[in-house]
Amino acid sequence: MAKSFASPGFFTDGLMLVLAFYYSFCAFVSSIAIIFVEFQMEYFITFGKTLATCLLIFLSFLLFKTFINFLSDRYEITDVKRSRNILLVGFGGISVTGVVTQLGICFTEDNIHLQIYLFCISTFTIFNFWAVTLRDSRLWESDYNNFLKFRARVGFSHFLLSIAILRISKSLTATDDTFKQHFGFMFFLYLPCSMATIDFLVVWRNGIQRTDVKFKDWFILENESEFERIGGGSENRNPSDCRICLLEYSDGKPRIPRILSCGHTVCEKCIEEMPKNDRSVQCPFCRQTTRVYYAKSLPKNYLALEFVDELKKPKYWL
Repeated sequence: MAKSFASPGFFTDGLMLVLAFYYSFCAFVSSIAIIFVEFQMEYFITFGKTLATCLLIFLSFLLFKTFINFLSDRYEITDVKRSRNILLVGFGGISVTGVVTQLGICFTEDNIHLQIYLFCISTFTIFNFWAVTLRDSRLWESDYNNFLKFRARVGFSHFLLSIAILRISKSLTATDDTFKQHFGFMFFLYLPCSMATIDFLVVWRNGIQRTDVKFKDWFILENESEFERIGGGSENRNPSDCRICLLEYSDGKPRIPRILSCGHTVCEKCIEEMPKNDRSVQCPFCRQTTRVYYAKSLPKNYLALEFVDELKKPKYWL
């Protein structure tokens, strides 16, 4: 019996959406206060450094995305593997950035400008890592229900790590006010970091399932005949031929029969030549869309290949 995946999406997505609004509001209020209430040149210098660093981080992530696409095209990585790796990089990046920044704040002592700088650039980096995962996280649903104990252990372990970092901060700060500043910055880094750590390990342990393609519908189409399941539709066509190019299917490139999420079958070459909108193709027969990073990532129609093999076998008549 198939596992039940009742919790769509990831915890990190919901939390980051809330934090995006909260941080935007805080940044707006802080900017007004700095300009009209506490006009100090040091704050403007810190703001300039932060803005320049964020720009470099943004450009770095653009190059990072380009590099990922290049590797995917160069080595023909399947969309499932590529999507899973992106989730691991995104959630792992959020977790590592949060922990490293928390440790860095411990050694800033009472330098509030350096603390603001570290917090701002780490927050911007975290949101960039989250943006990297956004498109791919929509393709999966998480099996959180079967990972309750695992999530609890991970969450508790991360909580103990944060307590240890706070103890380090307490030992390095001279005053309670400085420690309170450290605690405030670390708390808002702890939230996304802990959720991302849980999501990272759930993905790592394969506690996810695709949502854009219904695997159970690939071969079980109750309202279609056996002929339609093999050829993908019209009964005036040979089921051993692609309905678009009318060439015979084969088990080698480029005429491998591939099944779209709607259940219709098209050869690999024709799928590659279809116009794509946001890595999705539209079935020419029913207009249903299918997420396709690479045509070779779609499942083969082995039933169609068996039909082709049967046609090629010599017939002996008595």
